[in-house]
Amino acid sequence: MGEMRIPILKDADVVLARREARDMARQAGLGIADQTRLATAVSELARNALQHGGGGECVLSDEVDQGLAVIRVSLEDGGPGIEDIDLAMTDG
Repeated sequence: MGEMRIPILKDADVVLARREARDMARQAGLGIADQTRLATAVSELARNALQHGGGGECVLSDEVDQGLAVIRVSLEDGGPGIEDIDLAMTDG
């Protein structure tokens, strides 16, 4: 169990973050569908940071909490953020 920091500066870093997230999920005992969901979410976050935030850093960590495997994903970038979050969360 531990933490991994991946700078997101180029396309290959997005691929690396996706692969590491999938590996972490597999090692935690998640099924293939959940591994794919986590890998996809990390990939989308990393791609967004690269395209709209000029890059960033993805932090993946895993731990055991009350007997359950927990995987945390954090991604920070230098982008402007979403101006109107309520509008962004509206259907359509």
